Amino acid sequence: MTQATHTPAPNPPPTTAPKEEPPVPQAAGLFIEQIPGSLNHSPDATWWGYNQSKIARIGDIVFMFVVENDNDPSTESRFVIYKKEGEGGWQSGAVFPTSRPGNIVVDSKGGLHAFVFDPLDVLENDSLGTLEHYHFPDAYLGNISDYQHERVIDNDGRSGETVNIRTGVSIGPDDSIAVAFGLTEGNGFRGHTEQVHYKGAGDDGWARLIAGENLGHDFYYSFPLVTDFGLTVLAIQDDPPDTGDGNFYQIASYFEYVDNTWSQRLLVDNTGHPDAASRPRLVEISDNYQDTAGNIHLLVVDHGSEEYRHFVRDVNGAWTVKVVPRAYQEGVNWIRLIEVNGEVYYLAATWNRVLAMKESGDRFVSLDLQSKDVEGIYLYVSAPRTGTSPDSAYIDMLLLNGSSETYPNGRNHYLRVSKQYLADLVD
Repeated sequence: MTQATHTPAPNPPPTTAPKEEPPVPQAAGLFIEQIPGSLNHSPDATWWGYNQSKIARIGDIVFMFVVENDNDPSTESRFVIYKKEGEGGWQSGAVFPTSRPGNIVVDSKGGLHAFVFDPLDVLENDSLGTLEHYHFPDAYLGNISDYQHERVIDNDGRSGETVNIRTGVSIGPDDSIAVAFGLTEGNGFRGHTEQVHYKGAGDDGWARLIAGENLGHDFYYSFPLVTDFGLTVLAIQDDPPDTGDGNFYQIASYFEYVDNTWSQRLLVDNTGHPDAASRPRLVEISDNYQDTAGNIHLLVVDHGSEEYRHFVRDVNGAWTVKVVPRAYQEGVNWIRLIEVNGEVYYLAATWNRVLAMKESGDRFVSLDLQSKDVEGIYLYVSAPRTGTSPDSAYIDMLLLNGSSETYPNGRNHYLRVSKQYLADLVD
């Protein structure tokens, strides 16, 4: 690992940006503000990659990143690190070349880690490249300019794809890190694979683990999780149909690594659904979470039965499943999980609302978004998976705009909610 400093921007910064809203008085325990965002909607805007970790907190400092882009396919985009200290404004730091959004997590020593996909040649193939790891050891001091750099996954430009652009990242309490992604056949692998690149605390290099081979389908948008007993991955089928009209999302699969052995469990399989041939998206996945008791929680949307399902794998390996009350009827697109005072909560996003409910509850409560112009919400939450301390008094959220009609002026927002505010609101 070599020490480096802030790298020069590979391209000039964008000349225009969305107009920011003036601050307004906030409700006690809740704060929302507009944040910088991408100018171009696809394929590399910050909202993309719902499985990725995009916001984390160390003490009084919150970190996020923004992919600065334009609509010129001949230029690389810019992965820009941002921080917010206390009630101060957002400040930018180091900048890295990329062609897709990536991941950030924080460690127990106060360091920030950014995992960035770097394309070899954006004109030839912006999905073919390397995976870079940038470590900011003094991030807890507010330093997001000085970093250490290593290449996690290389690519010689001749062997095809070596890492998928849909990577997900998780960090454990002991600072071990897992990077997960699906990879199609080739490059010495057998059939369609699910892979995890893992680095334990203090390890010099990365171990490549094959969660599954010859899977029969692509499994992408991986949610990895470093757990008390090993590793887990939640992933979704993402196969291109012969017609080329939207990829098929019909299987949600769970991979588990215990005692050096991988196992796979199909959570939802709608390939036999009557509408399977005509509806490309019959399944979505939303979160992979471990609570303080050691139970694994998995959230899957079953469009075939019009249900939002919550799977729980308890500490003894037993499985239960229930339907999240009214989630589908409320138009919920994404649910993230968080634990407050030993109780698990659902944090849910519709097109323009953020809702909350206890796992044991039966109705959602809407959070006050202060009449902000919020739409097309892709929801990202600071949580133990991102390294954010469970003892933090706050839950930090990004409400990123995935609505193509609003770009280049799409509004993105940061939402901070105190855990006490959430408990009082839902109770």
